[in-house]
Amino acid sequence: METTPETSRHDQRSRAPSGEPRAGAGEPRGRMLFRAFMSLDINGFGRHDPADLDHLHGALYEVAEDAFRAARLPWDCYRADRGDGLLAILPPDPSYEDLLPLFPAQLCARVTAHNDRVRTPLSVRLAVHAGFLRFNANGVVGGDVNYLFRLLEAPAFKAEFRERDATFGIIVSDFLYRKIVHGSPGVLLPGGFDRIEVDGKEVRGDAAWSWFPPPAPRGNVRPLRTAPDGSPRAL
Repeated sequence: METTPETSRHDQRSRAPSGEPRAGAGEPRGRMLFRAFMSLDINGFGRHDPADLDHLHGALYEVAEDAFRAARLPWDCYRADRGDGLLAILPPDPSYEDLLPLFPAQLCARVTAHNDRVRTPLSVRLAVHAGFLRFNANGVVGGDVNYLFRLLEAPAFKAEFRERDATFGIIVSDFLYRKIVHGSPGVLLPGGFDRIEVDGKEVRGDAAWSWFPPPAPRGNVRPLRTAPDGSPRAL
């Protein structure tokens, strides 16, 4: 198993003084709320050597925290660990321009940078949606949260990962795509989004939108960075 100084840095930054992960204290319980949320998943987690799982789990949190902060999103929002990934629910009224496209651009850059220095690469699937939910004593519930995971597990999205041998990709709900990406010409990632269909548990033929970083010429890695105005670009 790999151990790095960055893994230790994650352990120090992502835990409260009690040793428990921070997870959005003070969220109102029992009320129907509209929020933006995302899920990050380590693609192919179960296929890795068991000795590498702890490293990959820590690496996911490291790159996620760094990308949150770089995109000006609050890392102390509600978060729930899912073993091979995490669920994050943003507080009310986030900057949607920071959520899309700045956050995925920052996350993609950090996954690429991480993979440049390790033996076992990290591959991350990201799903982003917004809708209604309720917090309770055990966590969060809501049909729109369930739908987020249908996006994450969409067979067409996973197939794109395999075909591209990708280490990063994002799937955005049709709702968010039309409200933010399609409705705001400046909110773009290099190469644009592709429409895909979401099929699976309780979902048949729904539209969603995926994005993968464009391939680097001649096999060179070209991580995404941000311009001075905060917009993403490939170097």
